Amino acid sequence: MDHIHLQHTLPQVFAGRDTVISQVWHQDIVFDKGKRYLIEASSGTGKSSLCSYIYGYRRDYQGIISFDGRNIRSFSVGEWADVRKHSLSILFQELRIFPELTALENVLLKNRLTNHKKKKEILVPFRSNRHSRQNRRKSRQDFPSGELQRIAFIRSLCQPFDFIFLDEP
Repeated sequence: MDHIHLQHTLPQVFAGRDTVISQVWHQDIVFDKGKRYLIEASSGTGKSSLCSYIYGYRRDYQGIISFDGRNIRSFSVGEWADVRKHSLSILFQELRIFPELTALENVLLKNRLTNHKKKKEILVPFRSNRHSRQNRRKSRQDFPSGELQRIAFIRSLCQPFDFIFLDEP
């Protein structure tokens, strides 16, 4: 995938508002593969919603979102699975770490979907973290939030992607 195109996209929840001032919503924007973009805005303005729309988790928006010219509303379940497996990666704001798995198991689980990385490549960031708890099974509350985010970030890198979205990194 080379382009993500937003055409006058707007969350349904904002549809009744008379004035929506935004550099994203109600605009014509193209995100190109290989470029970096920062979307910075106040809480509650739709940053996480945008990630969910592009990732195909939510459809409660107006306008058009297309990948390489194809409206994502037309994607089948299988096509979404393929896009998420090969073209899109995401670091969710809520991280979505499985608390019953170790840090390493959380990462390896994602990698098993594509075998994109070799285990030795995955272990490198764990070894560089002097506080690494890669093999400890602890509840989510026992990990510092920064460490949970590092685990989730490593996991998001364990797949091929054309675009990676970091929601509140």
